[in-house]
Amino acid sequence: MVEVREDGAEVVFEPVGWHKLWALRGAVRVPRASIVAARENPGAAKGFPGIRLPGTHLPGVIVAGSYWWKGAWAFYDVARGESVLEVELDGSGFYRRLVVGVESAAALAGRLSPGAPAAG
Repeated sequence: MVEVREDGAEVVFEPVGWHKLWALRGAVRVPRASIVAARENPGAAKGFPGIRLPGTHLPGVIVAGSYWWKGAWAFYDVARGESVLEVELDGSGFYRRLVVGVESAAALAGRLSPGAPAAG
């Protein structure tokens, strides 16, 4: 699971517990202004996410780490049964897309969508 919090003008996506090990990385920080879209999308973690460099992929159980697919990097951290949040970024940073398991994807999608007021 990933905890999501706002830190000034950035949004921090931080894997917690064993997820840090599975994803082989700590927090992903993105400027709030680079978020193009945020939505609940249970299907986003299914199928072939791309070439894993580095990370963990046990089909039907967990997808975690950095993946290269169709010319762009994506960060995944989703385990079976988690609420899935998909965040599309403008491409100005390293990742173009984040797909993470969170407590409530619908609530976070509304909070992170462009035009939504920043928390704080």
